[in-house]
Amino acid sequence: MVSPNAGTDPTNMTRGAYTTQESIRSVAVDNQAEARFHAGPIEHTVLAGIDYRNGVDKTLNGTVAVVPPINAFNPVYGTPFGPVPFTTRNRQQIDQVGEYIQDQIKYDHWVALLGIRHDLAQSRTDSLSFATNVTTIAPKSDTAVTKRGALLYKFDNGVAPYIQYTESFQPTAGTDFFNRPFMPTTGKQGEVGIKYQPNDKSLYTIAAFDLVQQNVVTPDPDSTHGPTARVQTGEVRSRGVEFEAKTEVNRELTVLASYTYLDNVVTKTNTAAQLGKHPVGFPMNSASVWADYTFRGGALDGFGVSGGVRYIGELPGNTANTFYVPDVTLFDAAIHYDFSALGPMFKGYSAQVNATNLFDKTYVTYCQDFGCYYGLRRNVIATLRYRW
Repeated sequence: MVSPNAGTDPTNMTRGAYTTQESIRSVAVDNQAEARFHAGPIEHTVLAGIDYRNGVDKTLNGTVAVVPPINAFNPVYGTPFGPVPFTTRNRQQIDQVGEYIQDQIKYDHWVALLGIRHDLAQSRTDSLSFATNVTTIAPKSDTAVTKRGALLYKFDNGVAPYIQYTESFQPTAGTDFFNRPFMPTTGKQGEVGIKYQPNDKSLYTIAAFDLVQQNVVTPDPDSTHGPTARVQTGEVRSRGVEFEAKTEVNRELTVLASYTYLDNVVTKTNTAAQLGKHPVGFPMNSASVWADYTFRGGALDGFGVSGGVRYIGELPGNTANTFYVPDVTLFDAAIHYDFSALGPMFKGYSAQVNATNLFDKTYVTYCQDFGCYYGLRRNVIATLRYRW
């Protein structure tokens, strides 16, 4: 990896080499019960449950600092510099148990939602240094109570303004450069919006939100720690507007569209260069349009084709916001088939092929203080599914 901050002479740019191997295994179980009843004119839908999540993250990391420099104007690749040895091995296990209950309350044109959740998260991080053959163990335990509430009013013409408040608590897997486990990410979000549903086939939503998150994981601004190192920024405030639309033009054709304007700023940090800046990796503007046409009857009954376009606006390329990654427009497509069109015996079977970045466009998706990354090339995934 070439570091753009390693010197001002582009004919003799210093480089470093890093390696990492990571495996993640996770299990999630969610058990819940629902009860519906009336208390006079008020309708209640109560949902209560317990969920459990277990995750194990294993990483091997290595680095070598002595790598031949490169000329940016006349690069010569393939210069040997020897293998990159592993220097540390980490294993982190996180167990999280949550209990929650919520009540959806309906009265006339009013709909309210009230919920509360309690979480207990425990983790253990084992870090082995190959240089000293010493393993450090860092146990951690966190608990939190989070709340949510929303209120909506449905007019007869399909317009429904709403307001909601949500708190979040999310254990964060991984460690920083010094193998210290991350703190859970917490947040508080307020949102106001309007939903419009003129009929059963269309839904339009516009919303404005204000989200404040603590302990957000961001790239480590110290380039000597390697490209995979992360730190936790003190606080990030995100404000923006979202628009979503879904409509069934007819029985065969469905169109979805969305647009997001996002203004997020680092409001508290232990890294002075980040304060008041936009975090790297988040575009201010993004939009997408997706259309799906599924044949209903005839020789192609059950067969469908989809296509769409994604726009990703320019985004900050470093913590100082001195340069930005250019915007990009990408195209995606899919084909799918519902086997139930062949007869009742095939009900529940379906197949689908998705292609992202359909035209294999070369673009930069992400930059940080000491390097940039290309976006994914054309990616094709085939899926065979059975539902019952």
